[in-house]
Amino acid sequence: MIINHKYKFCFFQIPRTGSTAIANELLEFYESEQILHKHSNYDQFLSNATNQEREYFKFAGIRNPLDSIVSQFLKMKNDYDRKFARGIFGSGKPISDGALAKYHFIQSTNASFEDFFKKFVTPEFFKPHQETTISHMDFIIRFDKLQDDFTKLTTLLDIPTIKIPVINATKHKDQEYQNYYTGELIPIAIDILSPVMDKYNFSFPEEWI
Repeated sequence: MIINHKYKFCFFQIPRTGSTAIANELLEFYESEQILHKHSNYDQFLSNATNQEREYFKFAGIRNPLDSIVSQFLKMKNDYDRKFARGIFGSGKPISDGALAKYHFIQSTNASFEDFFKKFVTPEFFKPHQETTISHMDFIIRFDKLQDDFTKLTTLLDIPTIKIPVINATKHKDQEYQNYYTGELIPIAIDILSPVMDKYNFSFPEEWI
């Protein structure tokens, strides 16, 4: 996660939300610093923060679950940097057993996206610690509105705005995420993901309804 003592803000990095691109810009252009570890959650922050830091402006990103699930599947299926095969991130941190189980399922069965979705996706889309983190944020950056929301954020913080570059784009994602949901998977996705979609004001494609 990122903290900034000059402008008094904290950025919590939730996976697959453009957080790496945002964090890089916050470090390079706003005199921020990285603390704890990349995906530290709100409770971990509280355990280490001073009373003053607890009052800092807090923000994080979220991504449409339909899109995020496709991104996760493709990253594990293609594994371009071989981190899942190695079982560790570039930082040296071990990949979780749950993520490795998904990876090995995809690789060992040559699973389709539908196979992956039916086996692993549940109504509890966000992990409990991610839900807790999101619930304590002062501002949320939506992945589908990343630049617009980042600009709004800089206005709120009264700091200069910059353009956020696209990095870590999902390779071989050569079509819109909606196209990965076909046939019988559409009503299953609606049934499973409706609670989280409603909670965070995301909409299903109009043609699905």
